[in-house]
Amino acid sequence: EIYLAYQNYDHQFTMDYHRVQDGEQPPPHDAIPDPGASQFAACGADCLAQVTITTPSSGTNELRFRYVDNVNFWKVVLNQTGSTLDLTKQIAGVDTVVGTTAVTWTSGEPVVLTAVCFGTRIRCFYGRLAGTATTDAQHQAGTIIGVGSSGTYRDLLGYAAGTHRV
Repeated sequence: EIYLAYQNYDHQFTMDYHRVQDGEQPPPHDAIPDPGASQFAACGADCLAQVTITTPSSGTNELRFRYVDNVNFWKVVLNQTGSTLDLTKQIAGVDTVVGTTAVTWTSGEPVVLTAVCFGTRIRCFYGRLAGTATTDAQHQAGTIIGVGSSGTYRDLLGYAAGTHRV
Protein backbone atom coordinates (compact mmCIF):
# COMPACT_ATOMS: atom_id res chain seq x y z
CA GLU A 1 0.00 0.00 0.00
CA ILE A 2 1.11 3.57 -0.67
CA TYR A 3 0.86 6.34 1.94
CA LEU A 4 0.94 10.10 1.54
CA ALA A 5 4.27 11.79 2.22
CA TYR A 6 4.08 15.49 3.02
CA GLN A 7 7.06 17.54 1.94
CA ASN A 8 8.23 21.00 2.91
CA TYR A 9 9.24 21.93 -0.63
CA ASP A 10 7.28 22.40 -3.83
CA HIS A 11 8.24 20.53 -6.99
CA GLN A 12 5.73 20.12 -9.76
CA PHE A 13 4.63 16.48 -10.18
CA THR A 14 6.73 15.30 -7.25
CA MET A 15 4.94 12.75 -5.13
CA ASP A 16 6.77 10.40 -2.86
CA TYR A 17 5.59 7.58 -0.67
CA HIS A 18 6.71 6.00 2.55
CA ARG A 19 5.90 2.87 4.49
CA VAL A 20 5.06 2.81 8.16
CA GLN A 21 7.97 0.96 9.80
CA ASP A 22 7.23 1.56 13.48
CA GLY A 23 3.71 1.84 14.76
CA GLU A 24 0.46 1.28 12.95
CA GLN A 25 -1.16 2.83 9.94
CA PRO A 26 -4.04 5.10 10.96
CA PRO A 27 -7.45 3.67 10.15
CA PRO A 28 -9.13 4.85 6.95
CA HIS A 29 -11.65 7.68 7.05
CA ASP A 30 -14.13 5.23 5.53
CA ALA A 31 -13.91 1.62 4.38
CA ILE A 32 -16.18 -0.86 2.61
CA PRO A 33 -14.85 -4.46 2.64
CA ASP A 34 -16.86 -5.74 -0.35
CA PRO A 35 -18.31 -2.80 -2.30
CA GLY A 36 -21.03 -3.54 -4.81
CA ALA A 37 -21.28 -1.93 -8.23
CA SER A 38 -21.57 1.87 -8.04
CA GLN A 39 -21.14 1.90 -4.24
CA PHE A 40 -19.71 5.02 -2.60
CA ALA A 41 -18.09 6.10 0.69
CA ALA A 42 -17.34 9.43 2.38
CA CYS A 43 -13.72 10.56 2.29
CA GLY A 44 -12.34 13.99 1.43
CA ALA A 45 -11.23 16.03 -1.56
CA ASP A 46 -7.59 15.75 -0.42
CA CYS A 47 -7.15 12.03 0.07
CA LEU A 48 -5.66 8.72 -0.82
CA ALA A 49 -8.39 6.48 -2.26
CA GLN A 50 -7.82 2.85 -3.15
CA VAL A 51 -9.68 -0.30 -4.07
CA THR A 52 -8.59 -3.86 -4.77
CA ILE A 53 -9.97 -5.16 -8.05
CA THR A 54 -9.98 -8.45 -9.88
CA THR A 55 -8.43 -7.68 -13.26
CA PRO A 56 -11.03 -8.03 -16.01
CA SER A 57 -10.90 -10.26 -19.06
CA SER A 58 -13.16 -7.71 -20.77
CA GLY A 59 -14.64 -4.33 -19.93
CA THR A 60 -13.31 -1.92 -17.31
CA ASN A 61 -12.88 -1.42 -13.58
CA GLU A 62 -13.10 2.08 -12.08
CA LEU A 63 -12.05 3.85 -8.89
CA ARG A 64 -14.07 7.08 -8.64
CA PHE A 65 -12.94 9.99 -6.47
CA ARG A 66 -13.65 13.67 -5.94
CA TYR A 67 -17.20 12.64 -6.74
CA VAL A 68 -19.63 15.57 -6.84
CA ASP A 69 -22.62 13.87 -8.49
CA ASN A 70 -23.29 11.16 -11.08
CA VAL A 71 -22.00 13.31 -13.97
CA ASN A 72 -19.10 15.19 -12.29
CA PHE A 73 -16.15 13.25 -10.85
CA TRP A 74 -12.63 11.90 -11.45
CA LYS A 75 -11.88 8.22 -12.06
CA VAL A 76 -9.01 5.82 -12.53
CA VAL A 77 -10.03 3.31 -15.20
CA LEU A 78 -8.40 -0.06 -15.86
CA ASN A 79 -9.26 -0.42 -19.54
CA GLN A 80 -9.08 -3.96 -20.93
CA THR A 81 -9.63 -2.83 -24.52
CA GLY A 82 -6.51 -0.67 -24.64
CA SER A 83 -4.52 -2.47 -21.88
CA THR A 84 -4.19 0.91 -20.18
CA LEU A 85 -4.67 2.69 -16.89
CA ASP A 86 -6.55 5.90 -17.71
CA LEU A 87 -6.93 8.98 -15.52
CA THR A 88 -10.24 10.50 -16.58
CA LYS A 89 -12.33 13.45 -15.47
CA GLN A 90 -16.05 13.59 -16.15
CA ILE A 91 -17.70 17.00 -16.49
CA ALA A 92 -21.44 17.19 -17.14
CA GLY A 93 -21.39 13.54 -18.20
CA VAL A 94 -18.58 13.93 -20.74
CA ASP A 95 -15.39 11.92 -20.14
CA THR A 96 -12.00 13.49 -20.86
CA VAL A 97 -8.98 11.19 -20.62
CA VAL A 98 -6.26 13.27 -18.97
CA GLY A 99 -3.54 10.65 -19.29
CA THR A 100 -2.94 7.00 -20.16
CA THR A 101 -0.36 4.51 -18.88
CA ALA A 102 0.23 1.16 -20.62
CA VAL A 103 -0.12 -1.77 -18.21
CA THR A 104 0.09 -5.54 -18.54
CA TRP A 105 -1.97 -7.87 -16.40
CA THR A 106 -3.30 -11.42 -16.16
CA SER A 107 -7.09 -11.63 -16.03
CA GLY A 108 -8.50 -12.68 -12.68
CA GLU A 109 -5.53 -11.45 -10.60
CA PRO A 110 -6.07 -9.00 -7.73
CA VAL A 111 -4.46 -5.55 -7.94
CA VAL A 112 -4.86 -2.26 -6.09
CA LEU A 113 -5.95 0.91 -7.94
CA THR A 114 -4.98 4.10 -6.10
CA ALA A 115 -5.65 7.81 -6.55
CA VAL A 116 -3.76 10.43 -4.53
CA CYS A 117 -5.22 13.96 -4.49
CA PHE A 118 -3.87 17.01 -2.73
CA GLY A 119 -4.95 20.49 -3.75
CA THR A 120 -4.79 20.64 -7.53
CA ARG A 121 -2.43 17.65 -7.83
CA ILE A 122 -3.67 14.19 -8.72
CA ARG A 123 -1.74 10.96 -9.34
CA CYS A 124 -2.93 7.43 -10.01
CA PHE A 125 -1.28 4.04 -9.45
CA TYR A 126 -1.77 0.47 -10.67
CA GLY A 127 -0.29 -1.57 -7.84
CA ARG A 128 3.15 0.04 -7.41
CA LEU A 129 3.27 1.29 -11.01
CA ALA A 130 2.89 5.08 -11.07
CA GLY A 131 0.36 6.25 -13.62
CA THR A 132 -0.54 9.70 -14.87
CA ALA A 133 0.10 12.77 -12.71
CA THR A 134 -1.74 16.01 -13.40
CA THR A 135 -2.50 19.43 -11.97
CA ASP A 136 -6.19 20.30 -12.29
CA ALA A 137 -8.62 22.22 -10.08
CA GLN A 138 -11.75 20.46 -11.37
CA HIS A 139 -14.09 18.93 -8.73
CA GLN A 140 -12.11 20.00 -5.65
CA ALA A 141 -15.40 20.13 -3.72
CA GLY A 142 -16.03 16.41 -4.32
CA THR A 143 -15.50 14.42 -1.11
CA ILE A 144 -16.91 11.02 -2.10
CA ILE A 145 -15.04 7.94 -3.40
CA GLY A 146 -16.55 4.89 -5.05
CA VAL A 147 -16.36 2.13 -7.64
CA GLY A 148 -17.68 1.71 -11.16
CA SER A 149 -20.89 0.08 -12.34
CA SER A 150 -19.21 -3.16 -13.40
CA GLY A 151 -16.34 -5.28 -12.12
CA THR A 152 -15.32 -7.16 -8.99
CA TYR A 153 -14.14 -5.00 -6.09
CA ARG A 154 -12.78 -5.49 -2.55
CA ASP A 155 -11.56 -3.16 0.18
CA LEU A 156 -12.62 0.33 -0.89
CA LEU A 157 -10.54 2.57 1.42
CA GLY A 158 -10.38 6.32 1.78
CA TYR A 159 -7.71 8.12 3.81
CA ALA A 160 -8.62 11.79 4.04
CA ALA A 161 -5.69 14.19 4.52
CA GLY A 162 -5.54 15.61 8.03
CA THR A 163 -8.01 13.15 9.57
CA HIS A 164 -6.62 10.50 11.87
CA ARG A 165 -9.20 8.66 13.90
CA VAL A 166 -7.83 6.38 16.59
